[in-house]
Amino acid sequence: MEEWRPINDFPNYEVSNMGRVQSVPHITTATHTNKNGVVVVKQQNRAGMILSTKIERHGYVTVTLMKDGKPVTKTPHRLVAEAFLPNPDNKAQVDHIDRNKKNNVVTNLRWATRCENQQNREYHPDMYLSCVWKITFQRDGRQVQRTFRTEAEARAFRLAEVGF
Repeated sequence: MEEWRPINDFPNYEVSNMGRVQSVPHITTATHTNKNGVVVVKQQNRAGMILSTKIERHGYVTVTLMKDGKPVTKTPHRLVAEAFLPNPDNKAQVDHIDRNKKNNVVTNLRWATRCENQQNREYHPDMYLSCVWKITFQRDGRQVQRTFRTEAEARAFRLAEVGF
């Protein structure tokens, strides 16, 4: 079942767990001065509607929201993640689990680090991915650095060997 939640900083819009974005019914007010110097105030009722989307050059879906009379382009996958997915580790990116940039359903999204996101990409032989985790610490008066392929390995080592 589709569930709608408000979009932070955009009170006239909502995002759904299915990746759709809609405007909510609201009243807009516009003022201007006519040729006689009289200030004219015009109010309009705006009906709620599902917003149309575009595909940007990297293949991501985008929508245009209005804020303070100016257009702002947003990606629905990020809006869905911010509204529906907790991010306790404060990860910066939203990853499409099935690698389909057009599939913005909440069950297909997860918060990820840059490296986690890159590791989920399709393998390209000509592309070198340098995603490693490094831990530097002091042991016997000297600085030691260890490198790990995954964040989980680095965390396990840190807890077991370094103690923090």
